[in-house]
Amino acid sequence: MPQQLDKVFFGITKATERRVFVDLCAKLRSRYPVCVIPCVGEFTLVKCALESGYKPDRIFASDISLFSSLIG
Repeated sequence: MPQQLDKVFFGITKATERRVFVDLCAKLRSRYPVCVIPCVGEFTLVKCALESGYKPDRIFASDISLFSSLIG
């Protein structure tokens, strides 16, 4: 795939890729009790962290746009 330097988001994370993130977060949770995810777009990794068992108060994320203000 050629690089598209003018785009920040390249699309939606596929279900198989999300499953890999969930499994990875589950394996890392005991070693890293706090999950820090900078520069999130659609909060997919945050959702994966939640699904893997991280509690919401142990996840810290920052948005890269005004996206969060649109969803409340």
